[in-house]
Amino acid sequence: MVPDADSTPADGASEDIVTIDLPLTALMPLQKRAVKKAMMARLEANIRSVGLIEPLLVYRHGDGQHYILDGYLRYQVLLLIGHTTAPCLVIRTLDIYTPNRQVNFLGRSQRWKMLEAALPHVGEEALKAALDLREVKRGFSPNQKAALCPAVLEREQEGRLSKVACYHLMHVTHERQQEILDVSDKAGDSSSAFIRAQVLRTPPQQRLQGPTRRNPWNKGAEVRKKLVDRLIEAERRHDFYQGLYRQYANDLIRLATYVRQVVTTKPLREALAQHHPDMLKSFKQLLEQCGDEIEAK
Repeated sequence: MVPDADSTPADGASEDIVTIDLPLTALMPLQKRAVKKAMMARLEANIRSVGLIEPLLVYRHGDGQHYILDGYLRYQVLLLIGHTTAPCLVIRTLDIYTPNRQVNFLGRSQRWKMLEAALPHVGEEALKAALDLREVKRGFSPNQKAALCPAVLEREQEGRLSKVACYHLMHVTHERQQEILDVSDKAGDSSSAFIRAQVLRTPPQQRLQGPTRRNPWNKGAEVRKKLVDRLIEAERRHDFYQGLYRQYANDLIRLATYVRQVVTTKPLREALAQHHPDMLKSFKQLLEQCGDEIEAK
């Protein structure tokens, strides 16, 4: 039996929100969405390790049906791992927009800072199990390490060079990296912006593609290509909708011709007036829209 959402709220809770446990069979998602398998696997590992931290947000309709406003992915994971009930926050207002816009997702750098802060207190294995991670400590991949000279790696480990600056240096040879480090020492500036400026000034023979597809020299070409592709797509859509409108206008004129013949034929007009007056009225309105007021009278 589904608990009554109008029951007395818990101490300190809002009068418009009730916290109860509901069977998963009594819940119905209002909006469904597909996500990457990695995200679902991470959420599943988290719920298996520490349980469901944030309750589902549901709305109870007048017919007794509970609709999920926020928490569809958590609901899917609970079904997957065999749970039968879920803690829910039941609200009395059907608001689909607000609950799904009150989430601030962590950026990549913020996520790594959070993991590094939690590592001394939780432990690496616990974090890896809870978040479905292969590693917790942030570092360069083997290919990225191979693209950096030893001096760059040493400065990064000592905190004298940022990881962003290292990413820029991956696109030039080891000899050019050492030259850029010497220039940085003379200028007293090791910021990522200064390093990138030196990388952009690198002669073609000292440039590398780097471990990633993008590099500092083809960024402008990529941006231009994206803009051209967007313009082509916009032109294609314009032509499509313009042709659709022309077809609609032609069909409307052809329909008006047939309707005019029906309305101006006396036996047909009298039969419509007697048996289908609403249809005759609609026909006259159509003719008026087409500017044929004389025939519509």
